[in-house]
Amino acid sequence: MSTQPEIAPTQEEVQEEAAIPPIVEKKTRGPATQPNKATLRFQLKEAQDLLEIRDEEMRILADQLVDREADVEQFEVNLSNTFKINKGLRNLIFDGAEVVAHMKKAAKTAAKKERIMKRKLVEAKAEATLLKKDKRKLKKEKKAMQEKIRELEKGSMEGKEDPTNVLQPKENSKAKQMEA
Repeated sequence: MSTQPEIAPTQEEVQEEAAIPPIVEKKTRGPATQPNKATLRFQLKEAQDLLEIRDEEMRILADQLVDREADVEQFEVNLSNTFKINKGLRNLIFDGAEVVAHMKKAAKTAAKKERIMKRKLVEAKAEATLLKKDKRKLKKEKKAMQEKIRELEKGSMEGKEDPTNVLQPKENSKAKQMEA
């Protein structure tokens, strides 16, 4: 059994074979009559022409067969490459799925960190607000203390006693006792 398929004759070949007149010997009533030489030459010429046509057709068919075999080989290579490409794409898809899962996990972690940072930011803003209030309060107290110091300095220069100072009367009473 051959591995190559048999090539069926085309419709043109069948029609050409039907157009070839068979070599027929004319039978006449005489003893062993021979066909005419001109007829034989004509039939021989037609047969040679048909043989040349058949040879040319065989060459064309052989070329087509070679081309088709090359096409089959190319199709096999393309199929193999396509299979490799599909396998590579499947691997990429699988790797992509892993990357997507990793990215989702990273996104969740980032979201948690963002919530923590927002909470810390709110706490820091609240603490900053409290510190600003404390700073204002301290500034007011500082101004009040500076004002008292100025009043005390003025009073000590003038010899007045500080009415806000509670310790002043005690010191005055001690000073009076010493004088006495």
